[in-house]
Amino acid sequence: MSIFRWLYELIFLYVIDKKIPIIWVESPRLTSSYYKEYLGFRILTWKNNQKGMDILLKKQNNLIWIKQLDKSLVTKQIQKITIFLSNIESEYSNLSQRVRLVKPIDKLNNKNTFFTVRDCNGIDIVCVRPRI
Repeated sequence: MSIFRWLYELIFLYVIDKKIPIIWVESPRLTSSYYKEYLGFRILTWKNNQKGMDILLKKQNNLIWIKQLDKSLVTKQIQKITIFLSNIESEYSNLSQRVRLVKPIDKLNNKNTFFTVRDCNGIDIVCVRPRI
């Protein structure tokens, strides 16, 4: 993806006021490699700053910021993010073999199909079929 298209997407997201979920972790580099390898995200960009490293990931139309957790702040807050997957059944069959499932898919209720996985940092990722 070209840098101009990436900047255009970020500006567009800012204009429509869509919030990009942020997850705070101790090691953004290891977390991003986990998301890339096991969950199928792509790394769009990263930057180093005084607080550590920030990494922007993308999968389908989902963007996630991974940010360095400030060591002076101890957080016991449970983090949870939601991503929207267009082909949720195939994603479920793919991910169920590779990651830890917290809540399996509910095949009886086709309208609100979702499942939950837990990443390497204990963050719950709710995978949902987008509403049409």
